[in-house]
Amino acid sequence: MIEKYRQWFNAQFTEEKYQEFLLLVEKSYGCKPLFRVAESPIYS
Repeated sequence: MIEKYRQWFNAQFTEEKYQEFLLLVEKSYGCKPLFRVAESPIYS
């Protein structure tokens, strides 16, 4: 991963934001994921 983006992401990350993200996923698809959702961005 590009280091400057990793540092930015880590500085912005909070457990509260992650839980809000998981709730959004659940509401959008009508069910909880059966796997751990990556909180890290994936760049290609």
